[in-house]
Amino acid sequence: PFNSYECGFDGGDCSPAKFAQKSSPSESIQLSSTLNVVVKFELLTDAYPQETKWSLVNDSQEGAIVHSGPSVGEIYNANSLYSFTPWTLDRCTSYIFTIYDSWGDGLSSPGYATVKTEKRKVQQLLGKIDGNFFSEGSVSFNICNDEQILD
Repeated sequence: PFNSYECGFDGGDCSPAKFAQKSSPSESIQLSSTLNVVVKFELLTDAYPQETKWSLVNDSQEGAIVHSGPSVGEIYNANSLYSFTPWTLDRCTSYIFTIYDSWGDGLSSPGYATVKTEKRKVQQLLGKIDGNFFSEGSVSFNICNDEQILD
């Protein structure tokens, strides 16, 4: 059989041209870029940056680590502001950002960490961890609102 027809039952032609699909194939589906969100992370270290580590995990995927720092062999400078390369994250997904202090005294004032988005030059703070967190401090976020998405 060809294209679910029995060939030759009435002496007909079973060539592919006779039974070829006449409509053109549909275009492939393109996913909208709005399925992603760009998030910015900023860290102001304290006088003991060697005690500081951080991670961003995808809470929707059982805590899969998405980003972390510092990288192997990297040590942050004391009392320095770091603005990390923006992260592109999945929209409508739960994330947890955690900062750790190995000494257990948090980030000495004025140290902090922020996670935010920006749209049309207006920043949307998703979470801020000030220095008073002892061994670790976390902020959870899930961006589904179009107003929170970067242009």
